[in-house]
Amino acid sequence: MRSSLWVVPALCIGVLGCSDKAGASEDSAPAITTQPTSVTVTPNSAASFSVTATGAAPLTYQWRKNAGAIAGATSSTYAITSAQAGDAGTYDVVVSNPKGSARSNGATLTVSAALSAPVITTQPSGKSVTAGSSATFTVAASGNPAPTYQWQRNNGGGWNPVSGATSASYSLSGAQVSDNGAQFRCVATNSQGSATSNGATLTVSAALSAPVITTQPSGKSVTAGSSATFTVAASGNPAPTYQWQRNNGGGWNPVSGATSGSYTLSGAQVSDNGAQFRCVATNSQGNATSNGATLTVSAAGALAPPVFTAQPESRLAATGSSPTYAVTVTGSPTPALQWQRSSDGTTWSDIGGATSTTLTLANVTASNSNTKVRCLASNNQGTDMSDPAVLVTQTPGGTTYYVSPSGNDSNDGLTLGTAWATISHAADSSSPVGPGDTVYVAAGTYNETVELEKAGTPGNPIVFQGYKTTPGDAPLKLVDRANAYTAFNGFDMPLINGGDRTSGIGLDSPHGKNLVIRNFQIRNVAYGVNLGDSTQNAGSNWLDNVGVMTVGDPSDDYQGEGILMGSMGTRFTNSNMVTDCLVVNACAEGIDVNGTGNVLVGCKVYCNDNTDNAPTDYYIMITGDSNAAYACYIERAPGLSHAGHGLGAKTNAEQVVDQGLNLPAISARYNQFIHCTARNMGESFYVRHRTAQYNLFYRCTAIGTYSGASQAAEGEGNGIETRDGASDNVFDGLIVKNCDAGIEFRDTVEDGDTMSNPPGHPGNNNLYKNCLILNCRLAVDFDDYSVASDAGDNTIADCTFYKNRYLFDCGRECNSMKYVGNIFEGTLQDGVGGAFFSPSHPTFDGEVIPNGVNSYFKNCDFHNIEGGMPSGFVSAASGSIASDPMFVDPANLNFRLTPGSPCVDSGLSVTGVSTDRDGIGRPQGGTPDMGAYEAHTP
Repeated sequence: MRSSLWVVPALCIGVLGCSDKAGASEDSAPAITTQPTSVTVTPNSAASFSVTATGAAPLTYQWRKNAGAIAGATSSTYAITSAQAGDAGTYDVVVSNPKGSARSNGATLTVSAALSAPVITTQPSGKSVTAGSSATFTVAASGNPAPTYQWQRNNGGGWNPVSGATSASYSLSGAQVSDNGAQFRCVATNSQGSATSNGATLTVSAALSAPVITTQPSGKSVTAGSSATFTVAASGNPAPTYQWQRNNGGGWNPVSGATSGSYTLSGAQVSDNGAQFRCVATNSQGNATSNGATLTVSAAGALAPPVFTAQPESRLAATGSSPTYAVTVTGSPTPALQWQRSSDGTTWSDIGGATSTTLTLANVTASNSNTKVRCLASNNQGTDMSDPAVLVTQTPGGTTYYVSPSGNDSNDGLTLGTAWATISHAADSSSPVGPGDTVYVAAGTYNETVELEKAGTPGNPIVFQGYKTTPGDAPLKLVDRANAYTAFNGFDMPLINGGDRTSGIGLDSPHGKNLVIRNFQIRNVAYGVNLGDSTQNAGSNWLDNVGVMTVGDPSDDYQGEGILMGSMGTRFTNSNMVTDCLVVNACAEGIDVNGTGNVLVGCKVYCNDNTDNAPTDYYIMITGDSNAAYACYIERAPGLSHAGHGLGAKTNAEQVVDQGLNLPAISARYNQFIHCTARNMGESFYVRHRTAQYNLFYRCTAIGTYSGASQAAEGEGNGIETRDGASDNVFDGLIVKNCDAGIEFRDTVEDGDTMSNPPGHPGNNNLYKNCLILNCRLAVDFDDYSVASDAGDNTIADCTFYKNRYLFDCGRECNSMKYVGNIFEGTLQDGVGGAFFSPSHPTFDGEVIPNGVNSYFKNCDFHNIEGGMPSGFVSAASGSIASDPMFVDPANLNFRLTPGSPCVDSGLSVTGVSTDRDGIGRPQGGTPDMGAYEAHTP
């Protein structure tokens, strides 16, 4: 038997580190040669980690998650067949053998959701807040990757991004009533798509407030069997309820069922004559009671002068068409009518054969553009005139363009679907808009200021016309709003919002000519509308239903104008027509005119802002020649820091004559103010400075706050103001009531005068006729405001003064006045009042001289004057009496004379006085009557 011999390499026995394989150490601790790598998977996907290691066998493996051993994970690979979010973490492995161990690097398992487009998971909800509060809208959206957010707003003209609103919530700070109805939505976006939330509506109500009467009911005069409607308006939050009351002379009692803003008494009877009606507005915060309004009922067929109850409306008509104008007029006997036309609005001529309630201008041509028309009505009881209306013609065939907040300026603008986005784009000199074209601008907010670089031609104006719903529709008239101070909003018509009331011009057209601008709102700029340049070539524009609100910097000494048509001495614009335009809270000035042949009709200016220098100074100011203001209304809230200059004619004599500034001297001559109303003005109707001459104020009304109660404070508001050298002006048929002063004269150092005349410059040859001065503290006031120059050679003739506290306040020289044919009836009683107001400062009572050399009274009636007239005054006033004038119905402001009145045929003819306040010729008898009305036989 052969035996086997095992040969063991002697060199390896007992030798440390000797290996039976070349280059390998099978006797060593583990070493990681390939590390596990991180993995990212979506849910339910497989994931695995692997490792490679060397070292003495046997090698063992233990995988760990987040440093914790994983049961059963003992091979060189660890696999997860369906990964879930909970499997995410850090994985490593510990490799061991008898010689030691080694730990791998950590590898991360990320389990991410699948990519997906956004989905809105929480919709924003509508918010209701009060004005001044904040409103927060919130949205939530899912999606991978996480979506971004962009909020949008819709004011009625389309959705627009809200700058900076890029989070899941959006807060509108200090919401205003103008934000009411705005909608907000959010767009969520990621790489996979986008999602848009529902719109959420913001409701903003005014802060809780007690009712305030904003429109007082007015008295009504009807014939027996007719209806009489009284109307009131009140602000307040919550909205107030109404209850009308009636007073038949025994106290106020509720009228059953009369619980709306208007109350109609059907079939009024003569027995209702003199009844008064008022309304109580009530909400949870309190109540307010209106003034009482008196009902005058005359027997059917009773004689009455003409009164226009519906006015003609201005027209934009195609050449070749035949536009029609219409009026409604009352009066008994039925008035005769005569239509008239004018090119400048101050000089009128009859239209042959035009004697009905309608006027049709047949086949109009381009040459008829900018014609004004009006209607005269007359019967044997008097005359009246309508407001004028304008005709603007446009040749058919022009191009129509469109602007909308949802448009794009890269569009062609030729359809609603391809509208431009900005008014500025349409108005720019580079746009295709030209003479004869029309640009319709949709309702909505336009955060821009607009420079109109376009001009039309006569008969082919460029028309920029806003609309509410459909191009060419008729949005509300801003001047007819129940509360003038309600903030503008873009739902009614286009709103141009400058954003900063200290700078910018809302609509700027310094060279504009033959433009029609209708139905626009403007706010938060320094100037609302600017027309006019130094060339005197601008003009023949028509502004209609344009509203301007909150303009000018209150912290500035004098900045902010509503509608500026030229400026004193530097810019001019001529032959413009401005109808039914509204200005609210313009620092400095409301509506200014400098030019020739401009006409304002039905415009209104309001102010109630008393912040710093915010109160309006001049409300409507006209400089230049042959301009006119018809049926304009201005109102100043009581208590403002500036007393307010109302409607008037003013020159730049102060700057040119006295200060010597290098400006062209501009007069204010032959301007007319007809059927206008001013409330609470320091100067309701004024003429100011030399070369303010030959202006006419006709049947205008000034109203103040003076109560007339015993020991009542002065009150706010003055009626007719003549100052600083104005001369040869006429005030015909004005009513001044409840004012501090009825007729006031003053001079100031603003014209460079520091002494009495000479070198002062009193107003000369002004005529005040047929006026009613009622319930004022001072009937005639020679004010010592600044310069004590002479009042001038002025005449007050055929006026009626009724229940004023004092007849005269003589604070300055007044010895060259003439008083002829006036009735001074009654001064307010209760221990104060009388002929003269004599405060502690020096006065000139002795210059009010009956039958004096320069100053005199002739053929006047002084009756029921508290304390009586001074001894011998009436007897020295040639032809004067002290008798009851026997008015028809003074309680209802009817100061016509009854038959048998001692004032009939007791007056005196005065140059320039040929008719009474009704338009009845003077005299009807052998000599004129005293007072504002001439008695006559029907």
